[in-house]
Amino acid sequence: MKKTISLLVALTMIVTSLSIAFPVFADTGAEVDTVVDELSELYQEEAEDDKSIEDSAASRVIVKANIEPETYGSAEKINGTDDVYIYQYETASEAANALEYYDSLSFVEWAETDGIVESQSSSFSADETFSYGADMFGSKYAKQYLETIDAPEVNIALIDTGINFHKVDFQSTNRVIDSGINLSDTGEEGTAQADVGSLSTVYHGSHITSILLDNTASNVNIIGYKAMNRDGYGTLSAVATCVQQAVEDGADIINLSLNGIGEPPSLIKEAIQDAYKNGVICVVAAGNYNDDVSYYYPANMDEVFTVGAVDNGGNPCFLSNYGEELDFVAPGYQIEVYGNSSLDKPQYVNGTSFAAPFIAAASAVALSVHPDYSVEEIKQVLIDSCVTKNDLAYSSPYLRDVEIKDSSLSGFTFGNLGEKAESEDLYYGYGMPQMQKIVGMDEVCSAPEFSVSSGTYHEEFELSLSSDASAEIYYTTDGSYPTAERSELYTEPLTVSSTVSIRAVAYSDGKIKSVPSSAVYKMEYYADESDFTIDDRGYITGYTGEKNEIIVPEAINGTTVKGVAEYAFYDDFDPAEMEESQQAWDRSEHLLGIVLPNTVTEIEDYAFFSFILSYVSAPGLKVIGEAGLSTPLVYLNAPNIERIEDLGLNYSNLTELDLPKLTYAGYASFRENKYLAKVKMPSLNIVPDSAFNNCYRLEEVELDSAVELEDCAFERCWFLRNVYAPDVETMGDMGFTYCDNLREISLPNLIRMDGVYNFKWCSTLTKIDLPKLQNIPEQTFMYCYMLSDINMPKVEQIGYQAFYDTYSLGNIQFDSLKVLGDEVFVNSTASELYAPNLETMGNKVFASYSTWNDTYAQNTNLKIIYAPILKTLSDETLAYTSGLTELDLPNLKTIGENALYESGVNYLYAPELETAESLPVTDNAVVVVSDKLTNCTYVPQNTTLTIQGDKGSYGEKYAESNGLEFIDVNAMGGSIRVTDAGLRFGYSFYDTQKKEVEEYGFVYAAGEQDGNDLTVEQIDGESVLQLVAYNRLTHEDETTTFNLVFTDIPQASYDMEVTARAYVKIDGKYFYSDVTTRSFNQVANAVLADDEIDENTKDALRKLYQ
Repeated sequence: MKKTISLLVALTMIVTSLSIAFPVFADTGAEVDTVVDELSELYQEEAEDDKSIEDSAASRVIVKANIEPETYGSAEKINGTDDVYIYQYETASEAANALEYYDSLSFVEWAETDGIVESQSSSFSADETFSYGADMFGSKYAKQYLETIDAPEVNIALIDTGINFHKVDFQSTNRVIDSGINLSDTGEEGTAQADVGSLSTVYHGSHITSILLDNTASNVNIIGYKAMNRDGYGTLSAVATCVQQAVEDGADIINLSLNGIGEPPSLIKEAIQDAYKNGVICVVAAGNYNDDVSYYYPANMDEVFTVGAVDNGGNPCFLSNYGEELDFVAPGYQIEVYGNSSLDKPQYVNGTSFAAPFIAAASAVALSVHPDYSVEEIKQVLIDSCVTKNDLAYSSPYLRDVEIKDSSLSGFTFGNLGEKAESEDLYYGYGMPQMQKIVGMDEVCSAPEFSVSSGTYHEEFELSLSSDASAEIYYTTDGSYPTAERSELYTEPLTVSSTVSIRAVAYSDGKIKSVPSSAVYKMEYYADESDFTIDDRGYITGYTGEKNEIIVPEAINGTTVKGVAEYAFYDDFDPAEMEESQQAWDRSEHLLGIVLPNTVTEIEDYAFFSFILSYVSAPGLKVIGEAGLSTPLVYLNAPNIERIEDLGLNYSNLTELDLPKLTYAGYASFRENKYLAKVKMPSLNIVPDSAFNNCYRLEEVELDSAVELEDCAFERCWFLRNVYAPDVETMGDMGFTYCDNLREISLPNLIRMDGVYNFKWCSTLTKIDLPKLQNIPEQTFMYCYMLSDINMPKVEQIGYQAFYDTYSLGNIQFDSLKVLGDEVFVNSTASELYAPNLETMGNKVFASYSTWNDTYAQNTNLKIIYAPILKTLSDETLAYTSGLTELDLPNLKTIGENALYESGVNYLYAPELETAESLPVTDNAVVVVSDKLTNCTYVPQNTTLTIQGDKGSYGEKYAESNGLEFIDVNAMGGSIRVTDAGLRFGYSFYDTQKKEVEEYGFVYAAGEQDGNDLTVEQIDGESVLQLVAYNRLTHEDETTTFNLVFTDIPQASYDMEVTARAYVKIDGKYFYSDVTTRSFNQVANAVLADDEIDENTKDALRKLYQ
């Protein structure tokens, strides 16, 4: 069985796609190898001649021409591809003359000398930084300050996947040290060198190293300890041992960008507590599940600094954990890092793993100026320096400039163990430390003031910013946090002519930079009627104005504006040129915002196809056509929308959709909305195919009237938590696939799933309440690792692998289940199946399976199956169920081949069994059958198997022919008590399982009765009676006998039949014998005709008839 990894790296490492730019002479296939070989030889020859790379390049001319030019002067020529020719001259002056010649030829497209491309590798000087995160922290100023003092040495231990020590930029600092420790299962022994490979996890530690170097001065060393493998996993012992070793090695700070689920195990807890007692600061990533950090260790420990992530706007990174245990935040979104072996270009990563090293660096700076401070004193220094949530958080209601990358969400599992954050304050802790204040600066520069207040304006205006007299003001217009390094310097009043969000910060020598100030200006220009064309219906068909934020007049040329026609804002558009709307955005004219009059009720298909709209106000709008508003909207005021066609609002950037009157939505209406968090659509009847597909941040959905969820309705809504859809009756395929944070689902009226995979990969789904559901298709709950509470009493059919890899199931109950498909509970922890109406079971229903070596293995979890009307065990049905020891299947008729292969069953009760191709395989197993068994082809592997059956039956013959023990179970016939004209029913119970029997007894009635009518539940005290057998005898062979006796029967009743049935009660359940129907005369006649009964008994019986 697949096991839960005990320790997880607290980050999905994200690497943006890199476009590799090949030289122009290497973009066709056939001649590339030759060109590469010749160039390689050329470069080597140049090096052997002691030419510097600069001189060699200056002596080289590259020409592109459709006719091969004659070689100018003396040069070595290489024919490149795609009409490119390379000439290597001896000197730069010769090359310059040649360049002039080639450039004069009419058939030459271009000619140029070669040049030097400087790699953009990381620079770790005190005078600059390469990450916006370092700028937000003010790291440059702290580094510069520390280089002017005799700062003590500070050692940061990085316990991670190792470090790429071969990286030249790391080596050149002389601050990146190999501990020589590798406790992972990959990499080289005796070194913390990172593994080689392309996986982003390989360079996780190296990326963190680059952040630490970028934010610390030369007195700070980074010591690598390899505790995790190339895939980002490590054992508790490895991490704990590395923590202990780091403390012993003299570490001042330990960076732990990793976490696991639950309370901290003792091994980790004690190691970190020991570090704390020794004055070592442990900085820990909060985790990337948008969940309460209290559920993740070691982030939930008091002894650590727990770090969440914010983006470059100062807003919570959407994947960051939150909660009371959060101490600080730091940049953790699209952080520029270095460290890959083969790449000089930066990569961009996301997660709290990369926020943690900023706080580790801040701690190092604090220790540099306060070397004798305790852990708590350093923490207080950081707290006192923080910019709080009020000055960090920022968002514009009309603009969305911080983009979410698709790759940011790959691979998330195990989240949403706690409740949603009640307040955004829980995402910030104490805030974000500021390096300038940490190193001792006290006076804070005044925050910039704006000459014009935020608001809506209809004409452009000038905006002035001001602060302290000597201060410099830096500002941004994209919502990002302003810094001197990455923002515009304010030098003169700004002209505000379009909607803009401005954030500004002030710097002054000797002072701490100010907190940011901000303002939002929304521009709405009154458009002139002459800017539009309109048709007879009153639909706008074109716009020729120059303003990109407009208020549309209510009437144009005397015609009331009622709608926007298809392609109205794309006059030259040819639908044949485009496959989908998003492709048109690249050549769009930006119409930033539009305010439509209340008279507009419809926006037709592709009306704004080529325009990127940020905001739309249309209070009277009722219908949006196909892709009508398929644009990155941030603000939509349209409360009266009733109908949205296919793609109507997909790719928008809205954070909330409240559409109270919407009754119809088409395909992918809201797909790919990366910011949408909350949806209210109380009147929508059908949630269409792919409606909210890839709405990553969607958390809450209210669909009061929806009766159907079509295919992929909420697929890949990673952070979906709450779904309210009380009337949904049917679902298609993949409705909630990859909803990793969906913890509970209640669809009280769901009757049918028409498709597969509906909750596959809902890895934190814990509780399911589907009281009316009738079927569970293929792989519906596959990989629902935490599923433990299920209520589906009406389900009749469960398909292939429906509960595959459900690691948290216990006792499961399906009251109406009839068909159980193949491999339904493979790798499940289900311990008991209660299915009173189950008729059919498929193959390997409860086996374990290893994907690594493609083999089935033992499942020790399943203990009990209750399926009283099950008729067939198919081939390999219960194979590999070593934990299953008892099977009570009173209506089982057929057992297929290997149905119990490697099963642990040692007791099988199957009185209706007719044919069997296999039987229990364990030692000393017991099988209870009856005379209905007519064929068994199974050849026992040992002779310890015991058959209980009717004497003289096929069962007895089968036992004898295979050398097996046979026990007669037909010790329950009627007999005569001749002394008192009595009728006795005698029964025996063979307790092969040594279970405690709670009660022995009988159920009986007058006349011939069906067995189904004689149960404890049918007892009424009149026609069906009960007798508890308090008098019984247990024999040495563990057989218990007990009798039901009727005495003093009058002769007139000798022909009256009595039907009796014995029972035993075990574990609260009743187990019954077959019914026996006898009259006094029937038994008497049998006695008198039996030659083996002595004459004294017969004479006594005859006297009763006299």
